[in-house]
Amino acid sequence: AAVFVLKERLSRTGVLGILAAGAGVGIVVLGAPSRELSETLTGDLLTLAGITAFSIYTVAGRRLIGRMRAFRAVTLAFACAAPFVIPALVWGWTRQDWGRVDARGWLALAYMIGCANWICYALHIYALSRLTAAKTAAFVDLQPAIGITISVLLGQDTLTAALVAGSLIAVGG
Repeated sequence: AAVFVLKERLSRTGVLGILAAGAGVGIVVLGAPSRELSETLTGDLLTLAGITAFSIYTVAGRRLIGRMRAFRAVTLAFACAAPFVIPALVWGWTRQDWGRVDARGWLALAYMIGCANWICYALHIYALSRLTAAKTAAFVDLQPAIGITISVLLGQDTLTAALVAGSLIAVGG
């Protein structure tokens, strides 16, 4: 997207990196057991939609950097997303048994809102002010590897050869 919208140049190495990252993701997804693959298809498609939206966000954010600071750009992005997100929030909010949420749950929510959203998005936009959109996107490739590592460490996933190989290829890309 950055190549077409921002007219950023993409080197051969950049093209190879993108292809390698895509191949690594393919290895991870297709290397999953067929039962798991069928159970996670909806989530995988939502993830693909999220990656696409984040790519658009990155390119749009790069264009905003020349006109405003990172915090203001993130605030504007959240305000623009609100009409799309609020219906899903209301739906989830009305189905949640809030009496069962303990202090640890509230702290986790505060962390997700404060750190994982505001701070990380502001840092992402700040990085866009210093790097090209393509280089900044490379850091986003670390997220699945970090998520997989945490999942394995917490005993929620099993380490497989496809998972390791695909993650290494994706991050290496």
